[in-house]
Amino acid sequence: MVPGRGLEPPRPCERQHLKLVRLPIPPSGHVVGLASAADSVLAWLLSTVIAPGARLSRLYTAYGQVRSCPRANIAAWTAHDITRFSDGYMTQNLKGKLVTVFGGSGFLGRYVTQALLAQGARLRVAGQTVVSGQHLKVLGNLGQLQLIAADVRKPASLTRAAAGADMVVNLVGSFDNVNAIQNVGAGNIAKAAAAAGCGALVHVSAIGADADSAAEYGRSKAAGEAAVLAAFPSAVILRPSIVFGREDAFINRFAGLIRMLPVVPVIGADTRFQPVFVGDVARAVVAALKDSAFAGQTLELGGPQVFTMRALNEWIAAAIGRDPAFVDVPDFAAYAMARGTGWMPGAPITLDQFRMLGRDNVVREGQDGLQAMDIAATPLDAAAHDWLNIYRKHGRFGGQAAAKA
Repeated sequence: MVPGRGLEPPRPCERQHLKLVRLPIPPSGHVVGLASAADSVLAWLLSTVIAPGARLSRLYTAYGQVRSCPRANIAAWTAHDITRFSDGYMTQNLKGKLVTVFGGSGFLGRYVTQALLAQGARLRVAGQTVVSGQHLKVLGNLGQLQLIAADVRKPASLTRAAAGADMVVNLVGSFDNVNAIQNVGAGNIAKAAAAAGCGALVHVSAIGADADSAAEYGRSKAAGEAAVLAAFPSAVILRPSIVFGREDAFINRFAGLIRMLPVVPVIGADTRFQPVFVGDVARAVVAALKDSAFAGQTLELGGPQVFTMRALNEWIAAAIGRDPAFVDVPDFAAYAMARGTGWMPGAPITLDQFRMLGRDNVVREGQDGLQAMDIAATPLDAAAHDWLNIYRKHGRFGGQAAAKA
């Protein structure tokens, strides 16, 4: 079988090589020589594009590439190759772009992958094993998605995964070995993206990333953000609150407990959360890649509703038709539980998770990324009922059974 064209690194004189700036289509019937065309294009760029936020280095890079490529055909450029400029910033079409997605086989990764494929991007999904991403193959067209093995702790594997990519997305996160993965590993990915000459990098962190956090998780996230920006200053940092969706490990975990237990203990009952829909986070990743106005920014992502931990558990119970008794666990008892059993596999809460519950997990004022990107936040009510029926007494027929009773 002949491999699908489009997954190999771009060749020097193809249109994909002009990945920093897409130039305008000359007027109909306008035919000029290559050198004079390049000069005309540069003049147009300098006269109409230069504005606060536009970078001269990108313009001269594009100019040099046009003049040095003997087979360039300016008149043949198509509409989808044009970069649009608004207020001095670039908004580019992702169609045909090669995007490497690290951690693309996980919960958030499948939604980011689907969103990018819908934009016409070509994807190289990097995971610890190739097998881990097999379920993604059906999301794209033939040859549109490639799977590759990469480990954030092994820079050589990251270099291979980023080679020839136009853009990179880092979704890798972990509750184990957090410093090696979320700090050192994030920096390794940013260095690989910079060395490969990628035009954009989106790094997904988390609300709660703080160098002074009591939790190692929060400190590792903050250190990872600093490492990313040191290697790739124009990277976009996205910090979502708790991400919910059909395959999440948060709403589903509490729904399972509420289904089984007549009395549900609530740890960190007054801690506030702002759950954000996984599809909205995926749309934010796409927006950050497309619009250079967000370059170098740190944006937080949250849904339209803020819940305390207790209120969230009560909402879940109502959604699945259960009525357990909720008991707030005092902090000293929760600490003793985390300290004594947190090291065990499958422990209800680890010591680091307990420390994370000491701070609210909500979007700070002026940092609302979904609002800045003009993305309408999806409420928990609108999405969660779709899959929570598996926790109801009669499944999706629970409403009918209740009505008959």
